[in-house]
Amino acid sequence: MKKILFIIPLFLSLALVSCSPTRYNTQLFGYFDTVVSVDGYFESKGEFERACELVKETLKEYDAIFDIYTDGELKHLNDTKKAEVSLELANAIAFGIKAEKATKGYCNIAMGSVLSLWHQAREADVPYLPDRAKLEEAARHTDVSGLSYSAYNADKIEITLTDKETSLDMGAIAKGIVSDVLRERLVDAGFDNMYVNMGGNVVTIGNKDGEGWNVGIQDPANEAGIVEAVKVTDSCLVTSGSYQRYFEYDGKRYHHIISPDTLYPSDKYLSVSVLYENGAWADALSTALFNMDVDEGKAVLEQFDNIGVMWITTDNEYIYYGTLE
Repeated sequence: MKKILFIIPLFLSLALVSCSPTRYNTQLFGYFDTVVSVDGYFESKGEFERACELVKETLKEYDAIFDIYTDGELKHLNDTKKAEVSLELANAIAFGIKAEKATKGYCNIAMGSVLSLWHQAREADVPYLPDRAKLEEAARHTDVSGLSYSAYNADKIEITLTDKETSLDMGAIAKGIVSDVLRERLVDAGFDNMYVNMGGNVVTIGNKDGEGWNVGIQDPANEAGIVEAVKVTDSCLVTSGSYQRYFEYDGKRYHHIISPDTLYPSDKYLSVSVLYENGAWADALSTALFNMDVDEGKAVLEQFDNIGVMWITTDNEYIYYGTLE
C-alpha cells in the first residue's frame, strides 16, 4: 500500500477537560500499515469510544478489501484475474479508472506489476535496485483499459483482468477512499467535530472551535517540524512525500512514489500536499502531482474547484496553487 506519511496535528493533550463537550484523542494501530490518530470533542468518554470503534470497524473492513500482500480481496482478484468482488472494491476500481484519465495516467491503479518489483527491492534483507528490463516488461501491463466489468447483481460485480500480467495496486487512492467513507459514517452516527489522520491522509468533520482544525504539514527534513499550518474544515488534507517508506542503495535514497515515465522514484519534489473536500481525489492528485511538472499539474488542477496545493521541490522551493496560495 502506498505511503506512510505524517501530517502533524498542532495539539498535544490527550483530553482537555474544561466545559462540555470534552476533547479526547488516541492512536490506533494495525491498519493500513500506519498509525491512525483520532481526535475530537464528545459529550462523554463513552461517545468517544463509540466513535473509535466505528473508525476501527471501517479501517478493518477496507484494509481487508485493499490488501494485496496477504489474503485481501484485491489480492484474490490479482491472483485469479477474474473474480466477483464487493461493491466497495468495484466502486474503488471504477474511481481509479476515472482518476487515471483525469491525471493523464500519473495516478494509475494498474501499476501493480511495476510497484511490486520496487516493493520486493525495498523490503529485501539487503535492498537492491529492480532490474531495468523487468521494470520495462512490467510496464507493458499497466493499461487500465484491460479491466472488464462483465457481470452485475445486487451485491457483487465480476471483474476480469484481461491482461494476465496486469496487477492492481490501490495504494495511491485507498486511504483517500477510506477517509470519505469514514466521514460519511461518522456524520451519520451523529459525530460532528472530529479529526482522523491516517498517516498523512487527514479528514476533518466540523470546525473544531469555530476556526477550523489546525493541521501542520511536516517538514521533509525534520520529522518533528512543520513547514505550513493549514486550517481544515469539513475537508481533507493529503501529503505525499519522499521522506517516508524509502531505502538507500549505493548512497542514494529511493522512495516509494514511482513515476510511470521513468519507472523510478520521481525526483522533482520532497512533498506535495493537496487540500480538497473529497479525500479520494486529494489522495489521487497528491500522487499524480508528485510525478508531474508543476505547469502540467496546474493544468490538471483546472478540473477542480476550491482546491489547494503546495509543492516543496528538491531545491526547497515552495510553490502554491488555489486555496493554499
